[in-house]
Amino acid sequence: MKTLVAIAVVAFAVSLSACQKAAEKTIEAQMKAGGAQDAKVDLATGSVKATTVDKDGKTQTFEMGSASAITEADIGLPFYPGAKVSRESGMKVTTNDVSSAMVPLETTDPVDKVADFYRTKLKAMASGKQMMDMNQGDGHLLMLSDEAAGETFQVVVSAGKDGNPSTVMLQHQHKKRS
Repeated sequence: MKTLVAIAVVAFAVSLSACQKAAEKTIEAQMKAGGAQDAKVDLATGSVKATTVDKDGKTQTFEMGSASAITEADIGLPFYPGAKVSRESGMKVTTNDVSSAMVPLETTDPVDKVADFYRTKLKAMASGKQMMDMNQGDGHLLMLSDEAAGETFQVVVSAGKDGNPSTVMLQHQHKKRS
């Protein structure tokens, strides 16, 4: 009886794995049918990566989910000290002209303390650039824009509700560097 149960459990696990692989292949095929030159889906890690080429031959790469590839260098700012980096919700998009990255963080520190940390970082980079600093009551929006260089940094700090941690959304977009 124990052997039969063990076989059933193994068979169930294998069938789940097979279903997952089949689903990944189906999604990849749909992405390719939609114009992706290359597509890779990994449901086990929750990641999606696709490369498309438009009619003019311009390439775009999209990566979402297992964005462990998103680093502080991609964002252009340090991750808030002690914050939990939510890499599974991060995203990177690269075209021929522009690179963009986004990653959410969670922290139990007060919203004003987090905003002050990023305000200091952005002000240190603000020479000759446009800076926006908005207090939104339960959060802050900080933005630094360099129109001439085609670069934007955005930090959105939102207070957690019902005892949940605060969220910090970091975004960076810039013209691709040669």
